[in-house]
Amino acid sequence: MAPATAEALLKKLLTLSIHALVLDAVAMREAGTEALVQRLRLADIEAAATARPSHELLAGLPRLSEEDQLHVDALDIG
Repeated sequence: MAPATAEALLKKLLTLSIHALVLDAVAMREAGTEALVQRLRLADIEAAATARPSHELLAGLPRLSEEDQLHVDALDIG
């Protein structure tokens, strides 16, 4: 895997992890998602990225560009 490809996939994984945590907060009726994102700890993001099944990270995604969709598809190993 080329370094640029690995970097793009890592960025997508981090983004999906943060997205999943925000969706959890919305589901629990927490207000202020911007403040929530600012409060996230790296450990929270890491736990979401490593412990959650891929279908939880992919739930509720908006429509993606073709390139982003290819990266997300590459991460969907579950």
